[in-house]
Amino acid sequence: MKQNNGVENRTHILNEFLETADIEKQIAQLHITESNSMVESIFRQLKYYHIYPRNFETATDFMNQIDALVNEHCNRPLNVLHGLTPLEVLHGKTPDKQLYKNDIAKSKQLRLESNRKRNCGVC
Repeated sequence: MKQNNGVENRTHILNEFLETADIEKQIAQLHITESNSMVESIFRQLKYYHIYPRNFETATDFMNQIDALVNEHCNRPLNVLHGLTPLEVLHGKTPDKQLYKNDIAKSKQLRLESNRKRNCGVC
């Protein structure tokens, strides 16, 4: 059985079952090179940015919102994609690490200048 090393896969009950059923446990990136980390990352982002903050009262409330949540996620620029959205990458755009390099450097400089003008007394 191929799996990641998430807490749901590290229980003694699962380990006992696999042993009893004579099933070999292979952990991604430890015993094998494959990994589902890309999918896990998407699920983590959906949970922490879109699902948990909304505190759905019922499963029906969640089901009524899931399409909008996925759409919101797919159209949100991500740092890991260097400012592109998942949909832009899906449709063939290539992330360019240098694309926003000058803008980021300029923003940093403006932020430093603004902070220095405030003279908080600490820095």
